[in-house]
Amino acid sequence: MISKLRQVQVQKVVDQYAGGTQSQAAVVKIDGQTKFLKSQRPHHYARYANFESEILAHDLFEVAGLRSPEAEMVRLKPGTPLHKELGAVVLAMDFVDSEFAGHRKVAHGAWGLREGADKTAYLKMTLVDIVMGNADRRDANYMDRWTSNGQVKPVPIDNNSGFGNLVNWRIPTNHCNFVCSYDGAGDTPGVRQNGTIANILLDTMLHREILDEPHEQQQALQLAKEFVQALSNEKIDAMVEELPREIIPRGTKVSTEKLNKSLSPSTLTVLVNGASPEVSGQELFQLRKQQIKDTLAWRRDHLVEALQKFFAADQPVQQASEDWKLLGQS
Repeated sequence: MISKLRQVQVQKVVDQYAGGTQSQAAVVKIDGQTKFLKSQRPHHYARYANFESEILAHDLFEVAGLRSPEAEMVRLKPGTPLHKELGAVVLAMDFVDSEFAGHRKVAHGAWGLREGADKTAYLKMTLVDIVMGNADRRDANYMDRWTSNGQVKPVPIDNNSGFGNLVNWRIPTNHCNFVCSYDGAGDTPGVRQNGTIANILLDTMLHREILDEPHEQQQALQLAKEFVQALSNEKIDAMVEELPREIIPRGTKVSTEKLNKSLSPSTLTVLVNGASPEVSGQELFQLRKQQIKDTLAWRRDHLVEALQKFFAADQPVQQASEDWKLLGQS
């Protein structure tokens, strides 16, 4: 059964071309509030726009004690501005500006340059990214905001690269990290890094720098234990059950048989994570929800151990980078 999305009217288009490399987006006014709208049309690597990641990331950051944009799927009224450009169903997110920050200063992410940066808050963002498999926390994908006492805290934005595997991605890229493994996916070069902390940190200098020193690593382990304790099975179930049926567009189909040609059986098993040879419709929606619940709980339960192994390894990020180069040469 299709849930009923809230129907909205765009009152004003502030910026019609606000999207990045993976999404078509715009900044608008709805009900007097500034919103960031994302189209559900997929980019060239995705089966569909990864709205579940934006919605669930907000919930995970809230558990960790970080403020991030809240996201809601809505339906644009026919004839409303951007209806044709973005499509009828879009994701409406809080727009991060000074109003979002309580009329205080916000700027694009540059935590290492900010006096008064709250390292604990940035470590929390790192841990949530590891759990949800987000390997795209570039400077453009978080904001720095100033609090009333002069501290600088991160605001994670553009969280659409989390929760990725071969259900919502068409090909295995380094963003397919939401799997039940911190030790990699099978034995295919490059792709065998999927799920590992090294792979998630590969293109994210912020996370690598903030986990560089022994005292930072000890703090990260303690924060990880607190996050694991706070993220109960009940919370996971509740946040996933709130996902609307429309996160997976009608007509979306996952056919794992077509992937057998490029991936080893062990890699395919990890990256499809329980998907049958061909699945679509309500069956796919229910599979995706259960997959998110199970994988999120697994990555939560093994987080501390995975961090300990990562800290003990010799240059794991460099090894992951070299492994992806092997895939390009094969």
